Amino acid sequence: MSETPPTPPSAADLGAAVQALKARARALATLAEAGTDVAALRRARSSLDRTPPVDDGPLVARLDAWLAHEAAHRRPTLARQLRQAADAGGPELVVLTRDPLELRLPPLGVLVDVDADRADLTFGRELLARTGARADEILAARDAALAALHEHPWDAADFHRALRTAWQRRGADWVELVDLLPDLVLALQSDRWRRDPSARLFRPYSRAQLCYDLWRLRRDRALTVDGWRLSLGSATGDSTRDKKRVFWLEDDRGRGQYFLTLRFVADAEPA
Repeated sequence: MSETPPTPPSAADLGAAVQALKARARALATLAEAGTDVAALRRARSSLDRTPPVDDGPLVARLDAWLAHEAAHRRPTLARQLRQAADAGGPELVVLTRDPLELRLPPLGVLVDVDADRADLTFGRELLARTGARADEILAARDAALAALHEHPWDAADFHRALRTAWQRRGADWVELVDLLPDLVLALQSDRWRRDPSARLFRPYSRAQLCYDLWRLRRDRALTVDGWRLSLGSATGDSTRDKKRVFWLEDDRGRGQYFLTLRFVADAEPA
């Protein structure tokens, strides 16, 4: 017969303890204010007797027992719930490393700190969302993050052209991705924004979105469009130290490398 797991103190129990402590504190404050006035001291002492000391030991012990149980069971519980979700048709679960605990819920990565009750969802090693280390929260955050990455309609050829337009504004040849990003943001704005360049119509575009869209180009086999082939330059040596300059481009399993630059090469006469 399995042992019933401990439960934390209820809000009602804690609320009652708080009220009792407040009453005790008020009585002690009255006692302090009485000074050497004997009559006032007697009244305050009588008031103190009507507020018996609060023994919060059982509440603290109950909380400690629950925290210890959580620490011992949260990791296997999380793994079981995520696998159950995968078996029920949810996202595939891939364990990349166990210490630290790094998971893959394709196409996103999840770095879990069980002790801190924190899970970071990433793509391209860019933070997309942070949530508690519980299966329901992680799965909900994954859905929300993917919805944000898919907020705008995707057309691989159109993105390839927007990227090439941004590259051409930089004078061609090899261009650092981080330098290209502002021009790409402008190239992706709508015609409505161009007619009315207001904050209301502006389309934000993040580093994570660029990593994701480059991943989608590869996925859709659209590295060549209109006779122009996209080439990416790897980050090597000292260039990988400054993570703000480089972009981690990965596959479905999170394997990849840092890239620093890109350029377009005419495979044939552009249309």
